[in-house]
Amino acid sequence: MVESTRQRRASSWVGSVARLGLLPLVLPRWAARRVLDALVPLVVAEVLRRVDMTTLIIRHVDLDRVVAEVDLAGLVEDVLGAVDLPRLVRESTGVLVSGSVRRVRLGGIAADEAVGRVRGRLRHRPTGPS
Repeated sequence: MVESTRQRRASSWVGSVARLGLLPLVLPRWAARRVLDALVPLVVAEVLRRVDMTTLIIRHVDLDRVVAEVDLAGLVEDVLGAVDLPRLVRESTGVLVSGSVRRVRLGGIAADEAVGRVRGRLRHRPTGPS
């Protein structure tokens, strides 16, 4: 990761002052805020790099509550919009050949599987063939 010149200067300066034990004596409140503005993003990025986010979420997030608050009707609408089911239905209303019927059925199956995958991800359960 390439550090910016500002970040290098901030960490170098603060490190020097901290080694001397002068940080609280040297910095007025406005300067301490600027130092924190420079350091906090670096520290947070380093902490996030070291933390297993999956384990953290499993331990501390109520996934059932999250799923309960998902707008499933809106989700289904988005999935059906992505599949373009109305177009498939329009194409099949002419001469109903087996290819058109098959595409409509596959579109419905794809939509069902997409909703199942999204729901499974929200519930953090692996999905597989039914």
